[in-house]
Amino acid sequence: MPSQWTTLREMGAPQIVEVAKVALWTMQRQGDILTMPTIAYDDGRLWITQGKTGARIKVRPPEEILPILNKAKEKKQLRILANSYGQNWSSDGFRSTWGREMKRLDIKGVTFHDLRGTGISYAYAKGIDVKRIAEISGHSETECEAIIRRHYLAGSDVIEAIRAGTERA
Repeated sequence: MPSQWTTLREMGAPQIVEVAKVALWTMQRQGDILTMPTIAYDDGRLWITQGKTGARIKVRPPEEILPILNKAKEKKQLRILANSYGQNWSSDGFRSTWGREMKRLDIKGVTFHDLRGTGISYAYAKGIDVKRIAEISGHSETECEAIIRRHYLAGSDVIEAIRAGTERA
């Protein structure tokens, strides 16, 4: 839901917001983004390795996550995303922190995984074709089309706003 995304983006803990942004704009699974090495970002490209399928894809990172990628490079972090102590996230540590943050922000009824579907809807709204969305997300084209039809968390009003350039996720 857009208001939930806005709440998280504007009031969430910075390290949680960074994870959410990378998940949203890359359409990747939690484990894949938490373990993404900083060396995966080079020469303006981001190499994504999908743990579930082993697929490797190269993308031009969306401008929304460039500050996160550049900061990780500047700080010489091993991984793109780090916790509030500047250390690598563990799966359990992230899940626990995410849950506490959702409770603090009073965000209910959605999961971290919902960011993937929202990212697919946003990518489609920005004009990326379904075949490329499927390649990047690791879903089949049929799965992507079903997600887009449902508009997942985005909703048709948000998709139209993105297309019109009025919504900055």
